[in-house]
Amino acid sequence: MTMLQILFGVDNTQVGTYQYDAPTIPRYLRMHMADPTRQANEIRSMLASGSHIMYMEPDRENASEYTMLAGNCSTYQPSDRLYNESHLLPVLQRVLQSLSSPIDLYGATHAVLIDCDYTGRVFQDTSIFKAYLVDVNLVNMSSIVLQTMVAERSSTHLQTHVGPAIVSTVPMKSFYELPPIQDPVGFQFGLNATSASSYHTAVSFYFPYENATPFHEMHITETLPSNQWAATVVGTNESLVINGYSGYYRNSNNDQVNYIRYVIAMSGNPVRDFVVDLFVSLGHTKDSWAWVQGLVILTISIRIAFTILVAAVVSARYFLATQSIWFPDVFTTIKRYIRIRAFLFVVALVIDRFWALEEYVLTTTFVRYNLLPMFVLGANVRSDFLTLFIVWTDLWATALHLSLPPFVPVALYFVCFGYSNDVVQLVTSKALEEDVLAYVTELYTRNLVDFTETGMNLWTYFALDAATPQQWFMLREFTWFFAPCIGIVAVLLAWKGLSLVHQHCCDKRSRRVQIYQDAAVATYTASAMELASMPCIPEHFLDHFLPSEDGLPVAGLVTKRLQPIHMGPDSFQIDHEFLWGAGWVILHGIYVVRQDDLPRIFTNVVFQASIFKVHCCLLATRPGPPCRVILEPDLTTLPYWNLSWRNLSHLSLRSASVLLSKKAGNEEPSSSTKGRFESAKRRTLTQRLSTKKNMYA
Repeated sequence: MTMLQILFGVDNTQVGTYQYDAPTIPRYLRMHMADPTRQANEIRSMLASGSHIMYMEPDRENASEYTMLAGNCSTYQPSDRLYNESHLLPVLQRVLQSLSSPIDLYGATHAVLIDCDYTGRVFQDTSIFKAYLVDVNLVNMSSIVLQTMVAERSSTHLQTHVGPAIVSTVPMKSFYELPPIQDPVGFQFGLNATSASSYHTAVSFYFPYENATPFHEMHITETLPSNQWAATVVGTNESLVINGYSGYYRNSNNDQVNYIRYVIAMSGNPVRDFVVDLFVSLGHTKDSWAWVQGLVILTISIRIAFTILVAAVVSARYFLATQSIWFPDVFTTIKRYIRIRAFLFVVALVIDRFWALEEYVLTTTFVRYNLLPMFVLGANVRSDFLTLFIVWTDLWATALHLSLPPFVPVALYFVCFGYSNDVVQLVTSKALEEDVLAYVTELYTRNLVDFTETGMNLWTYFALDAATPQQWFMLREFTWFFAPCIGIVAVLLAWKGLSLVHQHCCDKRSRRVQIYQDAAVATYTASAMELASMPCIPEHFLDHFLPSEDGLPVAGLVTKRLQPIHMGPDSFQIDHEFLWGAGWVILHGIYVVRQDDLPRIFTNVVFQASIFKVHCCLLATRPGPPCRVILEPDLTTLPYWNLSWRNLSHLSLRSASVLLSKKAGNEEPSSSTKGRFESAKRRTLTQRLSTKKNMYA
């Protein structure tokens, strides 16, 4: 379902936020409470000098002081294309005219105030500006924010570029200072107001791509669930759906794209409106190649779910037969599918040109450095790379003949993933961190589409070229994954070295088995790993039940260790866990079949046709004393015609004995013994196939 959503486009379920701050404004408001006369004189002096814009810069030494400049700010850059009088005053005047305001910005009654430390100015974000309007008597103060966005017009049903402006006005006397403990939200900066913000909004069409476009008063009715403004133009009653875009895409914005729709929040709190521009964002992502990865996940997930279902059936029947709880170790079986998924995931990444990784890296770095957040399905990245890490650990542990519980790499992975930002910054140098910050900031500002030397720009999503993002940047951001990969290998190598030293000095397992065999001891135990080196084990058993050590949970990631195998004078006993770990299960009480063959058996039985050729081994009860269930390791064709669809649910496991081979020097069982066994096997088969009842042995 997730992959289908990505294929056709999906919205994030959580709304994100980002903000531009005006950090000097709290100083200005506090100064008004302490010395309003000073501020009134500053305004009159500035207007008397012929300047209509006051550029306010904070004092770097005194946290409560600021300095008023004329002409331009002096920090960050020597000139501003948006905040000079020739550009700013005409735009603000047109906004005020649309709201039927009598204020003349070229007169001597009002002045425009600019915070030189405003974040948008620091970033040189030419898609937005924030200005303040104060009168000479300091009665009212207004915050004016203009952000270039796009709008879908009801008159044309097409999107066009627009410039919505938000004017928030409040009486200056309404501000007061809060005790520090009464600022729980963090957006009030120790200040509050007795009056709520009074909002007026206006919009200019085709802004900023046409010169001197007029503004029209509009009314924002609501913020839609898609994070867009639903608005109405007051003069024409035209409906608009407005939002801004930020993001990136590969090839085209309908192929592989990741962007956010954002609007500016209007909280009603004057302090937050004056000091913070809070961008409320909702992420959207689309990947036309998502079907590749979705097909991989869906196919492998079906096989894993089928294995778990078989294990549940076996566990239930085991409980009914023995009144004890046991659940098969499914990890032994699904480990193969995890390896397949890891391989196909890498193939899917190559086909998709690593789009999923690029999305993840750009999103995490933008969020880390407090830039506009993108949207990525983090759960997919977590799941896919967990698969890679499990396979990586299992391959190394298997190659070193070590057994490791799966929860160890899983726990290590989730710690590194959960603290990925900390891991990335911890294992890389400070100089590299500075390079990454500069690179991400450069990517961030690429969202701007230039228009003219003096006008505003539009913030939208941009195309990623073949070299973006760069390889060193991608590799650095995945050090949270490479670090545990290297660490787990180092631990396994150290563990292997200690094991070799211990085995050389203390461990005598192979020699122990040889001594038991030479001494002709009646009974002894051996591990599953020792069976292949024992000459008494039938070759067919080794071929079918122990084709390799990887077929049993003896090396690699092992949830549960196998119990020792009991060796007798003429047979050895394998338990239910051995059969399950080797990939077998008992069907209908007498057929030992491969777990992977169950879908084929189901098909043959349902259609009563030999669509797939399936082999099995047989179980037979040998009369005593002692009475034993004998597993014949020779393969034979499964008689599907003797099975009904009801028999398919009769899946079970139990202990069974396997007769030893005569190669071990043991006497071959007498003809009478062999005859009794063959007769018992035929009698058991005849009885079970005829009655089809009491199938669980």
